[in-house]
Amino acid sequence: MRGVGKNLQLDSTGHYIRAGSVTPDTSITFEFLFKPGLYFNETTDIIRRFDGAFQIQIGYPFITFNTNIKNGSTVISDQLKVTFDGIGRKSYGYYIDGEWHHFVFKYSTITGKKKFD
Repeated sequence: MRGVGKNLQLDSTGHYIRAGSVTPDTSITFEFLFKPGLYFNETTDIIRRFDGAFQIQIGYPFITFNTNIKNGSTVISDQLKVTFDGIGRKSYGYYIDGEWHHFVFKYSTITGKKKFD
């Protein structure tokens, strides 16, 4: 999608944006602007690969970034969970205020480190 001032709205009529296959080899970064709508009040998948390799969810009172990476015949599962249990950026209300918020999620398959900015 191109254009200044354009956006995709996910509401009761549409919940998913289909994209091509993504297979991280060394790292992956998800960066987007997020603006919850009037009826945003439940746990929602923001980004999810259908085979469960990665998933980002927001709900009350948390954001989670889950990965399930296959290493040979072993699947390594990991969850980064940020709990909204404070004030300002540590509060749920900060993110569901109807304003735009910049989210960046990073994951390195080499180090296993995850980061949420």
